[in-house]
Amino acid sequence: MANRVIKDSIWRSKTLARLKSYHQDQWSRWLLMCDDWGCFNADADIIKGTAYPKRKETTNQIKDTRDSFYSNGMLLVWEDAAGQEWGYAVSWDTHQFCNSTGVDEKGKYTKHRRKTPEPPQDKVLQYIKKYCDKFRQVSTKSLKPNPNPIPNPNPKPDNISEQNKVLLDAFSESLRININTYLDRVRLSNKSKVITQGRINTLLTELSKTREHFKNDVDFEYALEQAISRDACNIGYITAIMKNRQTQKPKPKIEKNYDSLIESKLNKIATKDMIKDLMREIPENLWWKIKEYLKKRYPAGGKCYPEAEREMMKCLK
Repeated sequence: MANRVIKDSIWRSKTLARLKSYHQDQWSRWLLMCDDWGCFNADADIIKGTAYPKRKETTNQIKDTRDSFYSNGMLLVWEDAAGQEWGYAVSWDTHQFCNSTGVDEKGKYTKHRRKTPEPPQDKVLQYIKKYCDKFRQVSTKSLKPNPNPIPNPNPKPDNISEQNKVLLDAFSESLRININTYLDRVRLSNKSKVITQGRINTLLTELSKTREHFKNDVDFEYALEQAISRDACNIGYITAIMKNRQTQKPKPKIEKNYDSLIESKLNKIATKDMIKDLMREIPENLWWKIKEYLKKRYPAGGKCYPEAEREMMKCLK
């Protein structure tokens, strides 16, 4: 285990101040057990031997301390497939800088080789949403005198996770689903299978600027879906698709036989994505033809059309 940095802001920490005095004093001991990734073996017997070799703390006391850190939004505890308990200090990257820490050109952290399992991303997100969002920490920046006493009407969130939440919430529900899939594909493309909040921030900013530039949510959603389906999740690919769709020469207006088109597309099977693709080809005021055809062709049909119509309407707003 390496040496760790303890900032003097620990004296003013509102997070620690919520704990009992005994538990406050234990946090510095527990930090020394973390590896470069903020993780450690959270088994009470292991902690007793590691952090309290010459003290008489019982395993029950250690479990009580661990539970206190967990419920205060400081420490995620989870079990691996073998039932081994592990801990992760959720604010590790905010307060610690390891000697080997760096950032590569893709915005990914580089540290010593991980010896502990990576905390499951879904559990980390659930924990942060349940506990860390409940106990918002005041940034140490707010302790410095403000040179501009006039409040900013649109303040930026201090925490990068909060910035990412704001960026993601700016998209419609259907787009958020695709964007989360997009981010997960980028994560899986990394050798470490890890994606940092800084990298997520970069990706969300790119997507937000691209959407704002083209001002067409239908084309944007189409480009996003194509990038995911072709496993080409990068902003260059999305931009190229949108440019291609918007620079295509308008075809001469020919009176189409939309009834024949609908029948040819949905005669054998009609999934939600197939219906959405067809809606992009047909004027909105004629979507009712799709609905009528599906009622006749598939009398016992499910929710495919209502769901497709709802998602398309959100994109058009």
